[in-house]
Amino acid sequence: MAAPTSLCWSYVPSPNGTEGVVNWLNAVDGASANDVWAVGSNQIGLGSEALIEHWGGAAWSVNAQIQIGSGDTILYAVDALTSSDVWAVGVYNSDNPLIEHWDGTGWFISSTPIPGAVNVLYSISAVSASDIWAVGSYSTSGGLPFLNLAFHYDGTTWTQFPVPSPGTLTNQLSGVSALSANDVWAVGTYIDQSNTSYPFTVHWDGRRWSTVPSPAIARNTLTAVTAVSASDVWAVGDGLGLPLSIHWDGASWTEVTMPMVGVADYMNDIDASSSTDVWAVGEATPNSEDWRALAMRWNGSRWVVAKIRHSLLLITHFLGGAVLAPGNVWGVGYWEAAPDATFTEHTMSC
Repeated sequence: MAAPTSLCWSYVPSPNGTEGVVNWLNAVDGASANDVWAVGSNQIGLGSEALIEHWGGAAWSVNAQIQIGSGDTILYAVDALTSSDVWAVGVYNSDNPLIEHWDGTGWFISSTPIPGAVNVLYSISAVSASDIWAVGSYSTSGGLPFLNLAFHYDGTTWTQFPVPSPGTLTNQLSGVSALSANDVWAVGTYIDQSNTSYPFTVHWDGRRWSTVPSPAIARNTLTAVTAVSASDVWAVGDGLGLPLSIHWDGASWTEVTMPMVGVADYMNDIDASSSTDVWAVGEATPNSEDWRALAMRWNGSRWVVAKIRHSLLLITHFLGGAVLAPGNVWGVGYWEAAPDATFTEHTMSC
């Protein structure tokens, strides 16, 4: 089914953490239209606890607030396979990799390797219940350099696999998208010795992770990736206030221009239902002070800026998005208030 040609976004109220001074939703995904999960964090005192919310078809509700130890606990990504098989990743105690699993009755910690003194997972993508990838970064010493991190789940155990880390100072994988057991993409950023950042893409072919050349645009980053097919992969990010999108056609990566909305635009996430229904979400500022949630759709020939109806919420940010089906798209993040509040929007015809 083709996506509707004209879609607007509509604000949908969502709850905050019960003790949150700052409440953010970092990512969203769903097993169906009436079974959607959003994850993030809410601040408690000087630390943060993981926040998990659920959409049952009529309203958002807080499903869980998770604090492990005394340090920050934050969830950065979620992937919903079925109503009883949902995974979320992030960090706990400020420096340990966190993977949580929903089995239909509750959330449970899934044990992982701890390769460094500081370890964070930023993205997760599943081919099946026994073929899941989670990526991020880690530091063996707790300081520089940070190295790329990739864990694989075979249905029983998480195992670390080596990933190229070209950056002298920092390497971070921010997004992963798995098509099959031998076709997985991950994207991120590395920083060289001159403290300059560059986009970075790697591919899993079933045996190893390998670097794949992509546009080497200095002072740019890649934040997320979505794979529609082996010859149709999109990644987004930004640099110096300019939105960045690159496309893989099966042979090479090419930069694809995105329209500018404000004086600075940032793209934080991307998802797709087909080659003509790709959504990127982020934020734009008209004056370097106020921010507005930003969404763009690739319609098969160009990026088109979507209409977002949130005039009462003056300063808003999209941090994550998910395309559940053509015309069924969620964006999540936060809006600046006192305290900062969770922010969720959903597409509708207009």
